Parts: sequence; structure tokens; C-alpha cells
Amino acid sequence: MEAIQKRLQDYLRSVTNSNLTLGGSRRDMERQLAANDETVRNPRLTLGDLERSSETGRLVAALKPLSATGRSATFVCPHWGNYVATFTSIAFQLPDESRFIAFRGDDWGESEGLFWEYLNQLSRREVSIYHTDQRRILASIVKEMRNGTHLFVLFDLFRKYGETAPIRFYDAELHVTIGWAKLCYLAQSVVVSVAPASLQRPDILILDVIDPRNSSTQEHFVGECMRALSRSLEILVHENPGYWFMWEHLDKYGRQ
Repeated sequence: MEAIQKRLQDYLRSVTNSNLTLGGSRRDMERQLAANDETVRNPRLTLGDLERSSETGRLVAALKPLSATGRSATFVCPHWGNYVATFTSIAFQLPDESRFIAFRGDDWGESEGLFWEYLNQLSRREVSIYHTDQRRILASIVKEMRNGTHLFVLFDLFRKYGETAPIRFYDAELHVTIGWAKLCYLAQSVVVSVAPASLQRPDILILDVIDPRNSSTQEHFVGECMRALSRSLEILVHENPGYWFMWEHLDKYGRQ
């Protein structure tokens, strides 16, 4: 992977017109990670900030037609920016009775359990956690999704967490997990690719919407999802490489 890392570093320098090292600014990364930690430790402050976001009204308007149909949505993004605040914001734009499953790899730390507990106490919304490394039977999750339960997914995980497929990342190829996409096809859940909020850009952006009803096969649908994820990761890394927190795992994205 050293050759890939060098090509990525050269490419990032060319597209950002700066002397960024691979992984971007360490200071940017540390500041964003500190903000994410503050989100988990003080969710009440986070919700106050989200209510003041200029994009809140547009986000509500975009999600309202989906809510009216009763279909589930799967909101996906990479480990970039403040994905915790982003998922929280989306949850609180949907109706009070909405249900969510957050796909998780490793825990954030001891504050995470308290964070989800607090959110579940704020309203009738319910967020439950599915740990992707436990390989549990997924039939029950498909059933919940068919009944309108939404998913939150951080898509940039590697082989350790399940079956993978390749996405283009500038001039390299990364293999990311696809189990969640297959679930979406089975449950006919609409995939919404989002650009998370960050210290640099406090607003959440919707990048792509992929409806499985427009795909005749699971393979075609997964391919559409992979193309959207490739676009998402390139857009966000171009915006600020330092806000992507998976650089240290780059060598784990090869075909295995």
C-alpha cells in the first residue's frame, strides 16, 4: 500500500493546491475529534446548535416526502467531520415516533452508552445499536426496516467488518463493506448519502439519493451505492483531508 499512499498524497497536493501531508492537517483532525467527543459528552448543547443550523429547514423539507410514505431510509457517510452530530440532527428532523438502528464498529468510549440513553429519553424516538463485528442474524433487522426503521451507517469500514466491494478513491481503489447495502435492497430502504457537519461547515448536505426500486437487481443497486460512496469520500476529503479519521487504516482497505 505504500505506492498507493504516495500516489494519494501527490494527488491530494495537486487538487488542494497545498502542502498537505497524507491525512491532512493533524491539528484539524485533533480539533474535529475533540468537537466530536464534546458532542457525545454534551448532547443537549449539540441539539441546540443543530436547531440554529441554516440548513435545518431544507433538510426537513427534503426528508418530509420520505416520512410520509412510511418507507425506511438509510443515511450513510464516512468517518469524516462530526458524523455523531449529523446522525443526531437527522433523527430529530424525522417524526417523534421514528425508530433508528445505528450500525457501529468499535465503541467511541464510556460516554457512548450514556449518549444514546440520553437521546432515547428526549422523545419517543428510539435509537438502538447493531455492532457490525458480532455477525448476528440480520433477518430481524430487515423486518424492522420493512416496517419503517431507519439506519445510520458509517460506510468506510474494511474486511474485518464483513463482505466488501471496491470504490474508487482518487486514483486508488478501496474495498469497503457492503452488507448494509444488501440489507437496503432486501428491505427496499432508500439510501441517502450525506456530507456530515464539521467545524469548517456546520451544515449537513445531501449528496445522493439511491432508491432500490430503480434497480432491477441487487448487484446493480450495490453498484449504484458504491459509486455514490466514492463520490462522497472524494468530495469530503477534498473539502478537508484532516477531517477523515481513517488514514491510519489505509492499508486495511485492500482486497483480502
